Amino acid sequence: MHATGGAPFEGIEQRYQLKTMSKYNELKTKDDAWMQSVHERIDRLSAMIDGIFGDGAVPPKEDVYLCDKEVACMLKVSRRTLGEYRSNGTLPYYVLGGKVLYKRSEIEQVLEREYRCVGKTRGSG
Repeated sequence: MHATGGAPFEGIEQRYQLKTMSKYNELKTKDDAWMQSVHERIDRLSAMIDGIFGDGAVPPKEDVYLCDKEVACMLKVSRRTLGEYRSNGTLPYYVLGGKVLYKRSEIEQVLEREYRCVGKTRGSG
């Protein structure tokens, strides 16, 4: 038996527990401050986003680029016809790394414009 009447490592164990709790509390405080700063940044970003679209405007959709095959399927024409549309300027297109791409939004604008033109000429005859 130990001279103090307790287990030989009792004092050491208590000091270790206190030291560990102290370190835990330090880490917890640091984490809390860090988390608080993260939340503050999120709030600022949220306010900025709300300010951009606060007037009821709808955020723009990400423009999608389509390949020849997709546009041909969408318009129900052959890829050769798409080549003719490119040549005569009917469809706007982009060449990236040797691949021809079309913006979906631009294709939709062309369709809308052409649809209105056809409707006007039919209605006037």
